[in-house]
Amino acid sequence: MKIHSKLLGAFLALLLAALPLQAFAFSDTAGHWAEADISAMTEKGYLSGYPDGTFQPDKTISRAEFMKIITAVYGLVESGDSYLLWADVDPSAWYAPYTGSGLLMPLYQGLYLYPEEPLTRRDAVHAILPIHGIVWEGHPGASAQGMADYAEYQDDPAMCSMISAAIDNNIMLGKDTGFAPFDYLTRAELCTLLRRLDGRATDTENLNGIINGILTDVLAQAGSAPPAGVPGEVTGYSGEYEKAIFDMVNQVRAENGLAALAWDDGLAALARAHSEDMIKRGFFDHVNPDGLGPDGRADAAGISYYMISENISAGDAAPEVIMDGWMNSPGHRGNILDPEATRLGVGVVLGGELGVYWTQCFAG
Repeated sequence: MKIHSKLLGAFLALLLAALPLQAFAFSDTAGHWAEADISAMTEKGYLSGYPDGTFQPDKTISRAEFMKIITAVYGLVESGDSYLLWADVDPSAWYAPYTGSGLLMPLYQGLYLYPEEPLTRRDAVHAILPIHGIVWEGHPGASAQGMADYAEYQDDPAMCSMISAAIDNNIMLGKDTGFAPFDYLTRAELCTLLRRLDGRATDTENLNGIINGILTDVLAQAGSAPPAGVPGEVTGYSGEYEKAIFDMVNQVRAENGLAALAWDDGLAALARAHSEDMIKRGFFDHVNPDGLGPDGRADAAGISYYMISENISAGDAAPEVIMDGWMNSPGHRGNILDPEATRLGVGVVLGGELGVYWTQCFAG
């Protein structure tokens, strides 16, 4: 979450229509580079338009929308109990039955799915490759090296293998800027991707067996597994974890040519207070039950800033795992690598249902 000029940015995801509409001439797709792909995929019912007659081809797809689409396209597991797989999926959410397919996307610490965040190209290819029976771990190809942005991920062997496998198998190709794994996928781009793959062999039966097996295990444990912590109870603090996260942030900023951040005691106190508040009042959000986001909480604490942003996580794991989850999420990564940030405070509090609550507060 990032706020400029003390304005809290709201992340809103618009939903696709629940039922496919009959394909027709949309008012905003004539002459669009993906016009033929949009027409073909809407005719099949994979995507649909909006009530005003538009398709909005350049609008991004949310992770939730993508899960619903690939569940329908590939016949993946649809279950009313799928929400149990995730810490941030409400059983009443419209996308809850389709979240079994979330197991195909990159997994984040604490079993968070981030369903309403925009879908990245990395998210999409991570899910699509196994659907078509392609094992990308250790892929021997070197196509990633030919991408214009190869320098951005050359130190990540898993990313390079995945990108090379996608290119070599004609699953997903590059963009003007390279492969752009962290760019958001648009509705038009998804239509092009689905049309390219339409009719290709899949490994859906095997994947559904895996998803059903995991879901069965989760259902069996749902009523018997002890909580990771006691709801509402703070059991301690970890200055060691806070320092580890702080050092890792400055290390990754240095690797990306950015200035180091200074430790800020005021921001650290703000971060600890938020982690503690999430435990005591049983919520997980940037906005607390009083309606205050990081800017409002900073104002109340008398902290000065011209920009402020915040990353949160939860789960009893090593700091390296938490940091890896943030760096693999575009929004969180953007806060860590924000050139406008100059100060950082970290608050790690032990307790609550998920065991450990982590908050980073950045300011400039």
